[in-house]
Amino acid sequence: MSGAFLGSVLRYGGYCLELGLILYVIGRGRFKRYAAPVAYVASVLAAECVRSYVLSHFGLSSKQYFYSY
Repeated sequence: MSGAFLGSVLRYGGYCLELGLILYVIGRGRFKRYAAPVAYVASVLAAECVRSYVLSHFGLSSKQYFYSY
């Protein structure tokens, strides 16, 4: 297993876990009780997705990646 492959598996696995947690809390109807943690996890997930998109389309040394990071 290469390091890049393992890194991708862990990254996308983390995305899936975060999304699963959000969907689980909303699906169980406990959003009001856990509103702050769900909002935090959702914002972290959104930031990670934006950074991943910008990195793959513009590259590590681009200004777009700098601004998104």
